[in-house]
Amino acid sequence: MKLILLSIVIFVYIFLLVALLRINLNNISTRYHFLLSTIEKLVKHRFLISLFLFIIAICLVFLLNLGVAPVQMWDESRRAVNALEMSMNGNFIVTYFDGNPDMWGTKPPLLIWLIVLSMKIFGYNEFALRLPSALCAMMTSIIIFVFASKYLQDIKIALIGGLVLITSHGFIGYHTGRTGDYDALLVLWITIYSLSYFIYLHSDEPKKQNFYWSIATVAIILAVLTKGIAGLLPLPGIILYTAYQKKFGKLLFSSRFYISLLIFIGAIFGYYFLREYYNPGYISSVLNNEVGGRYLETKENNSHPFLYYIKNLINYRFIPWIYLLPVGLLASIFSQKKNLKNLGIFGCFYLTCYLLIVSCAQTKLLWYDNPFYPIASLVIGIGGSEIFSHLSNHFSLQGWKRQLIVALTIISIFSIPYFHTTYNLVYQQEFLRFDKNSHPNRIMYRDYFQEIFKDLPQLKKFTAISSKYNAHLIFYSKLANLTKSYSISYVVHYSQQNKNHKFSPQEVVVTCEEEMVQQLQQQYKLKLLHNHNFCSTLIIEK
Repeated sequence: MKLILLSIVIFVYIFLLVALLRINLNNISTRYHFLLSTIEKLVKHRFLISLFLFIIAICLVFLLNLGVAPVQMWDESRRAVNALEMSMNGNFIVTYFDGNPDMWGTKPPLLIWLIVLSMKIFGYNEFALRLPSALCAMMTSIIIFVFASKYLQDIKIALIGGLVLITSHGFIGYHTGRTGDYDALLVLWITIYSLSYFIYLHSDEPKKQNFYWSIATVAIILAVLTKGIAGLLPLPGIILYTAYQKKFGKLLFSSRFYISLLIFIGAIFGYYFLREYYNPGYISSVLNNEVGGRYLETKENNSHPFLYYIKNLINYRFIPWIYLLPVGLLASIFSQKKNLKNLGIFGCFYLTCYLLIVSCAQTKLLWYDNPFYPIASLVIGIGGSEIFSHLSNHFSLQGWKRQLIVALTIISIFSIPYFHTTYNLVYQQEFLRFDKNSHPNRIMYRDYFQEIFKDLPQLKKFTAISSKYNAHLIFYSKLANLTKSYSISYVVHYSQQNKNHKFSPQEVVVTCEEEMVQQLQQQYKLKLLHNHNFCSTLIIEK
């Protein structure tokens, strides 16, 4: 199927390209001059037209079927429980999980606040849980587009960079733009402060410098309030670039640097000490989990080789664009345009240092490479633009003909990747279940609860059980109790911490794990009340 589509795209592209190249303006009849005049007018408004079409494209990628998949097993389901409990208990300083202060998810609560707001507006559902992340990913994409169009003054970089970003599996996939996790919000703030600082560094106007420095300061604070120390990981590369530009000394002797540093310390330490006051032991947990623990020690068996992130980028997370990144870096570094050359060198420092930092960490998780994608996409956009410019000059293409050929080429290159992405989101909904392979049964509780609500409407009270940690089960139990007036109890870690839990005669239990049924059969006499796929509703008889 893909091969057929690729062949069709190549055939149509070559046909239209030859037709455009053969057009002779001097031989065009009068009746076509109106069409040419219209095309020229559209070309003059190419920024607004391109931005409008790009926004439609990103809306499809990030909003289509956003609420279809159940909450994922680990981080997303925990964030869902955090938000649900914050909404119920009204405590906006301390995040709670299962009725207790969350000392495992120790990140500041900025994302949780946004999820709570979203749930208040759109209801307690998966769409509301993921909407803040989707909007953040969309905003990041638009920022890349606008930065390239307005600051770099090149619509080709905007289109190529933006489309590379929204067709990158690592950016739209698990733990980023379409799940209720920290990373899309983190990437937004990192992208804002990185590009704002770049503009500040290369500006000679005091007002412009103050404006972009202020934006960078606020974005750095918000990045740390989103995911703690992770918000600062791109800074070494940015600092090295500043030193390369021989502006580091000037920065250190600038009053704005120390004013921003005081504001940063006040905002960040203010939150952490406030949380410690209401939640004693919080700072100790942060130090153990974030500052030293994850970097110096392997947490939760997430140990991988040094080249883990590089291999992921090459194998699937940045395919096929990773192969164009060296071209983009070389094209930008050797560009005759100073701003493109500077951004290429900036990208080289940023991307290299960031990958080195996360690769040296003892704990490696799939999504830690997320801040890589926006800057990498921009660099690839520069490479594409430089190639187009050289080819246009070589073939003496000018005016609307040049713009149409550029548009045709970009559409042809990105049609297959974009079609593949949107097709999966619409017709391959299993693609949205990121945990389907590692935890197939433990994320079936949402769907099975819906079967129970439909087939056993009289059953309003039961106990759902899982053999291990299962925030997915906790979220949907709490959600049904809150929104449907059910009385669902839950027991997780049944095979571990809660193995001595006793069930009462005639108590109804629900599980989607075969090992749980076998374990219960060893202790109780059971009666099957309902089953669907791997899930069962059982009555404890004695």
